[in-house]
Amino acid sequence: MESTSANGREVSSRLPSFMQQLLGKRPKGTECDTFEFRKSLLTMIKEMPFVGLFGDIKGQTKFEASGMTVAPQGGRDWLWIVFDNLLAIGRVDEHFEFRDKRNQLVGETGEDSQFEGLTYVASTGHFFAVEELYDEEAHAMEPYTHEIEMSADGSTYTTIQRCPVHYAFEHENKGFEGLHYHEDAHGHKYLLGLCEGNFCKGGAEGRETGNGRIIVSQFNGKSGEGSCGWDVVKEFNGKSGEGACGWDVVKEVAIPPAADFMDYSGMAFRGSKAAVVSQENSAMWTAIVSQENSAMWVGEFDFDALEFTSEGQVFNFPRDNHCDMIFCSVEGVQWLDDMIFCNVEGGRWLDDMIFCNVEGVQWLDDVRVVIASDKAKKDQPFRCVDHEQRVSIFALPEGSKDGPEPSRASV
Repeated sequence: MESTSANGREVSSRLPSFMQQLLGKRPKGTECDTFEFRKSLLTMIKEMPFVGLFGDIKGQTKFEASGMTVAPQGGRDWLWIVFDNLLAIGRVDEHFEFRDKRNQLVGETGEDSQFEGLTYVASTGHFFAVEELYDEEAHAMEPYTHEIEMSADGSTYTTIQRCPVHYAFEHENKGFEGLHYHEDAHGHKYLLGLCEGNFCKGGAEGRETGNGRIIVSQFNGKSGEGSCGWDVVKEFNGKSGEGACGWDVVKEVAIPPAADFMDYSGMAFRGSKAAVVSQENSAMWTAIVSQENSAMWVGEFDFDALEFTSEGQVFNFPRDNHCDMIFCSVEGVQWLDDMIFCNVEGGRWLDDMIFCNVEGVQWLDDVRVVIASDKAKKDQPFRCVDHEQRVSIFALPEGSKDGPEPSRASV
């Protein structure tokens, strides 16, 4: 599409914003100049590329981060990151130091894992990762959970079982982009999966902003020979029906329309004791990130009712001097006590982005978050390369109205 500038020259709408402005296409004021936008802006504190983070990179130079969670090992908490191009799982210290020997790639690097989310199960000490497989009978994509157990020395892991989530996605690559495990007071085991597209769809319908969905499923409790029970060290045999493990859908939760995003790429729940007590109910603070909007929404979720209880607030990742986005593809989200970590993945080009590849998020404390970035895509602008394949720490803006309440337990 072409337009004409004040001096009569044709100006392409695909030109970078600063060129459009110089040639008369773009007005002098931008979204970044507004007071409301500045109040929503996250402040970057520190960055570290994955290739410089691990003491032993195991010959890898490509790290397509796709999900993260926080879990203990050896008496302390770590950030755990999955990469869709690697079978190895990253274990990272929260200080994100260069070539820190404590930061490890756990397990063999292998080929593409296609993991798109990671969550921790405190009752077993195991993890769940999720991938999507094509169901030939249903002619649809179906998510599968991998139950993962880390070795005692933290050098490798074992996949105990795979179990299907009984929810069919009509469009390929439009499945779960975030994962959270919840076990209630009655021992019921729930899995919350964040759909990438609006209405859990692809195509035009999936791009109708402000219609995000979370699929809640419950574990069917089946175990034993020929199944994927909690205690059976056996990979799922690919069969379904009676005697097979699985996750049965119990609810589809609408994300408040204030999260007016084109896509939804990760989520995290903050369940610290201080947060629950301050709300006097079962509510948890929730963070949801978007690739295409280069933004993060924070609100409140009630696990008794399995629904959101606040409209929440949107925060924006930093942009360049021309208000172009540099974090172009926010992909995942997860909370750590009072902290946010965000891990980044690539996506399609959008004007106004510089953080182009945000993939996940995790809380660090009451105001700071960390993101992990995927590799920039070939069709993204060069400005996206500066922040690809790395972890970055951010601070929430001062006076955030819907951020977590300050925790007196914080150090």
